[in-house]
Amino acid sequence: MPSRLPFPSALVLMAALVLSACTGAAEETGTATATPSAPTLVAAAATALTPASRSVAIEVHEATEAEQLGRSLLAAGFVVDASAPTRVTELRPAGESTEVRLASYAYVVSPRAPLLDLAVAEAARVQSLEEGAGLGGPLVVVRDDPGWSFDDAQRSSGRLVEVETPGDVMDAVLADPTAIGVIPIGSLDPRVRALTVAGVDPYGAPPEQAPGLSRWVSGPDAAAVIEALGWPSEPSEDPVLFLATGELIPARCVSDRVAAVDEGYGATYDGTRDLITHADLAVSNWEPAVVDGDPTPCTPTFNLSTSPQAAQAAAEAGVDVALAVGNHMGDCWPGCGYQAAVLETVQHLRDAGLDVAGAGEDLATARTPVIREVDGVTFAILAYDDIAFQHYGATEDTAGTAHADFEGLADDVRAAAELADHVVVGFSWGVEYTSVPTDRQREFAHTAIDAGASLVIGNHPHWVQATEWYGDGFIAYGLGNFVFDQDWSVETTQGAILEVGFTRDRILGVRIRPTAVRQQYAVELLDPAGAEGSSILQRIWDASDVVAGQ
Repeated sequence: MPSRLPFPSALVLMAALVLSACTGAAEETGTATATPSAPTLVAAAATALTPASRSVAIEVHEATEAEQLGRSLLAAGFVVDASAPTRVTELRPAGESTEVRLASYAYVVSPRAPLLDLAVAEAARVQSLEEGAGLGGPLVVVRDDPGWSFDDAQRSSGRLVEVETPGDVMDAVLADPTAIGVIPIGSLDPRVRALTVAGVDPYGAPPEQAPGLSRWVSGPDAAAVIEALGWPSEPSEDPVLFLATGELIPARCVSDRVAAVDEGYGATYDGTRDLITHADLAVSNWEPAVVDGDPTPCTPTFNLSTSPQAAQAAAEAGVDVALAVGNHMGDCWPGCGYQAAVLETVQHLRDAGLDVAGAGEDLATARTPVIREVDGVTFAILAYDDIAFQHYGATEDTAGTAHADFEGLADDVRAAAELADHVVVGFSWGVEYTSVPTDRQREFAHTAIDAGASLVIGNHPHWVQATEWYGDGFIAYGLGNFVFDQDWSVETTQGAILEVGFTRDRILGVRIRPTAVRQQYAVELLDPAGAEGSSILQRIWDASDVVAGQ
């Protein structure tokens, strides 16, 4: 039975192979010239390498593969030093060396499967084909992939499906919502959802941290080894994880509640801070005015303004960009005019370190995209108001929000697409307390994507709404309430966080995490398989099915 290394503790075995360009070196160093056995390679003695040694470290996950690599290197004229030390490390080789990512794999599931993350122990159970692991269904892999090794008993267990291509893996996962598949990260397709493993996300992790199986080569002879083995020499792209929250309204009763806790507005993010800061780029739909003076108290009113401390707390929690197009942007509890409120809000948001999209000193500024470059991927972020623009809309010479109109939207997106790899468009739109978007919402979203946008994010209804793939773009019509005090109904206490993986040329996939507001201010991440989390996601899927049928 072939030996297989376990996944627990995210440890991978590094067999350090000392290589020489001619077999004569073997006699000088006393190394073996015969094909080494797998145990020799993966359990070599911990003998220190001399400074004169030329070495290369190869990451292997399975003993049979290590043996195959040894044979290939010997056939190419290298000598394998069986006395080289074995290294065990977390996710990547240790030491000062040049490393090349050769392959990395992701665990994938059906986009509506109630699973977003795998802990290390659970990943090990899935990989070992334990009954009931993961979603309870089979593991789907590409047949004859050298990263996998199964015996006849495992193949006949009914818990393994072997297919021919990564595309077949995704087809099998889509056909069986209980299945988990494994595909190279370079083959990720937004038809399926990639899982995080031990907190490492294939939608955003740099290549050296990508979860799942992988191969690395490092050291002075790395190029020669890559050539000998016929492996690709280029690392996989470094993806970017983009995150968007629902409506961020730290006003009215939220302000009163946080005044009673030591952390102030920062307490709002205790349940989501790690997730937000983990993202490479995070945006929130910013709703209220931010003005000096007393914020709106916990009283029945639609005049929503908050403290500059709320903007600072959002920035400290990891929010990078405020989509400042909410229909309360011009509110002012102390009684100032709306233009003054908008100007003060924009300034406070910027002072807190947030970029501001969709509002500004005049219409040209409000329609100017925020440009952010992350790990070689450039984003242009626009935002528009389709609710309160008649009251708070900017003009050529007055402050306000950017008004959504179809022709101007298309022009702005086309111009932004010349500046960035991806255009993201935020909207305040739709009808409150509904899950199915209006025809007007859909027309705006489709116009944006037809003009070149990759992602459209909507808010204002205070409920989660449908999602839709349209062309090459993704639309989240409404992400519900992220932070607000509307505890008078279940739906208004709930929301969703959207995660999207990007490379320079495409969307790798999306992930939706259900959330809930507790005690009118504290946001909690919910288990997607739990009663409340699954009910939120089901409302999104039901509304999405309605949209798909229209």
